[in-house]
Amino acid sequence: MDCHTHYVSVSARREKKGSGKVRAVIEQKRELEACKYNNNHCSQEESLTSPVLLAGRRRRSIESTIFYLSLLWVLPVSKSSWGNRSRAKTANLTGDGVGLIDFLINLAALRQSGADMQRCLESLVQLLESYRGRDKVIRTVCYGSQLVGGVLSRRAEADVRSQRLGKSLLLFSAQLSHCRTVLRLFDDLSMLAYSHSYGFGNGEEDAAVRWISVLNNVADQLYYPCEHIAWAADAELIRVKSDKWWLFSTVLWGTSLLLGILRSLRVLLLLRKKLKKRHEGRNSRSQLRRQMRGELLSILSSMADLSNAIHWMPPGFLWAGRFPNWLVGLMGTTSSLIGLIQMNAGSGDQSDTTQSSPE
Repeated sequence: MDCHTHYVSVSARREKKGSGKVRAVIEQKRELEACKYNNNHCSQEESLTSPVLLAGRRRRSIESTIFYLSLLWVLPVSKSSWGNRSRAKTANLTGDGVGLIDFLINLAALRQSGADMQRCLESLVQLLESYRGRDKVIRTVCYGSQLVGGVLSRRAEADVRSQRLGKSLLLFSAQLSHCRTVLRLFDDLSMLAYSHSYGFGNGEEDAAVRWISVLNNVADQLYYPCEHIAWAADAELIRVKSDKWWLFSTVLWGTSLLLGILRSLRVLLLLRKKLKKRHEGRNSRSQLRRQMRGELLSILSSMADLSNAIHWMPPGFLWAGRFPNWLVGLMGTTSSLIGLIQMNAGSGDQSDTTQSSPE
């Protein structure tokens, strides 16, 4: 082996040895980087799985879910009232649980108010769809307008605008009363059917109640043709004087109301005797009390209407012609509201068809 060959072999061994050291250093650096990556990844997983962080993330997830479910629940009911009341509460949803609870309470209140409004609207529509319900609503508006118009006309002597409004309400009340008079042209057959079905009241336990009811039905049945003749005379359909026919109808109306009061008083006495019996059960006693409350409301309603009926009598009879417009409206409104309450409770009476103003 010459010197050149020996030099080359030594150089090769040195290069091989040097490349091995470099390779070892590179591999060591790779192992260190891999270890660092594993350590960082492990620490991140440990931090992500820490109980505190998981609890916070779980709470925010639950709040977000409830929030969006609440949005889907409340928006179909009340879109217009959503914005102003909910923005102040949504700002606190990510802070603590108190803001979320307040927000859900407000949402529940909005939904409840919307449901109540919808039920009231449905009840009003159902009431107006029936003839008796519509008549009671018109009657209430009629007497209510007379009450307000009478008050404004009485107190607004210096205020021209209020006085005009009062007169307009009184004219509106008169038109509604005339409307009800025209609608009662078709009540004869229904009243006749009711009188025929009641007959002589063989189903009544008390004889006094039976005969008072029969007389009441007779007065109601005669009321309608007298009012029809008076209306036709005012409309110049027939050539007779309407005054005496209006008087007949008013007398029959007052007689019907007086008989109704006597009947309710008799029924109250009978119910009170039944209530004193010891063998009556709890359900039976509560039912008797409800019937007594219904009879008391009927007495109050009939007395209010009877006061107006006497007011429309000829002058000189008790307080005939002495009621101002607002007092007539007050009595009629009281009777009308009681009628609506009884109708809502399902205790309306068929004889209520005559409880209306003869005007």
